[in-house]
Amino acid sequence: MHAGAHALKCKAMYTNPDTTSLRWEAAQRSFLLADKLWAIQLAHGAADRLGPGTSAELFHTDPDLVKRAQKQWFTHKTMELRTNYFAIARPSGIVYHYDVQIDLIRKPSSATEPRGLSTRVKRLVIEALQKTAKFRPYSLAFDGEKNIYTSRELPSNECECVVQIDKGGPDFSVTLKIASSVDMDKLKTPFNQDVHQKHIQALDIIIRHAARPGHEVVGHCFFKNPQAEPLELGTFAELWSGYYPSFRPCEKSLMLNIDFSAMPFYNSRSLLDFATKCREGR
Repeated sequence: MHAGAHALKCKAMYTNPDTTSLRWEAAQRSFLLADKLWAIQLAHGAADRLGPGTSAELFHTDPDLVKRAQKQWFTHKTMELRTNYFAIARPSGIVYHYDVQIDLIRKPSSATEPRGLSTRVKRLVIEALQKTAKFRPYSLAFDGEKNIYTSRELPSNECECVVQIDKGGPDFSVTLKIASSVDMDKLKTPFNQDVHQKHIQALDIIIRHAARPGHEVVGHCFFKNPQAEPLELGTFAELWSGYYPSFRPCEKSLMLNIDFSAMPFYNSRSLLDFATKCREGR
């Protein structure tokens, strides 16, 4: 181990921690966890005093060593830190999970083959359901497919309603059936991904649903329309920036991770302009 032009063989010796000051305990913990370079820096002063080629045992009662350790430990510099990883308070209460089935009610005389509904249409149907008098007291967190979470239990384990997205438009049948109840108070520390999978799923869907106003939700991500200065990608597309939120169970707490994401979207334009651009591109 080299310190400048001198060599020093170091072995840390510790006495009863009860007799050690709080400041030295902090420095001692730092010494045990730091890189080898940290040990070299601490020993440099002793090497100067003992001379080259000397072997010695350094005790934490060495005044010069203590002084250096305290100086290194308490010297700090203020810096700005930007993070996308946040510890959150453990949620509490019961969340109710419902399976949802949405179908378009067709006229008996209709010869049209039934088609699956898009995620956008399903979300509009659930928004219409939320506005009805029966469901107005409930906050429905919908994943866009077949899952709904609410903080209040519905009056019955299974219910069916008929709603319209627009007045005078087609009717949609919505069936909700209780799937499970998720007790958030049972989130324990340390968190276990397998044990708490249903809790994490519920939280992921709830936070994505809460982010929907003002954003376009695609899968697990949500994107903001860059109306001011969109980044054009050719003639018909532009790049939208967004976020991918996810909850991570860690050893001592639940963490929220928010990653940046980007996705191309068709830009908004009139049908005539779209047709003209298509013709010019041929």
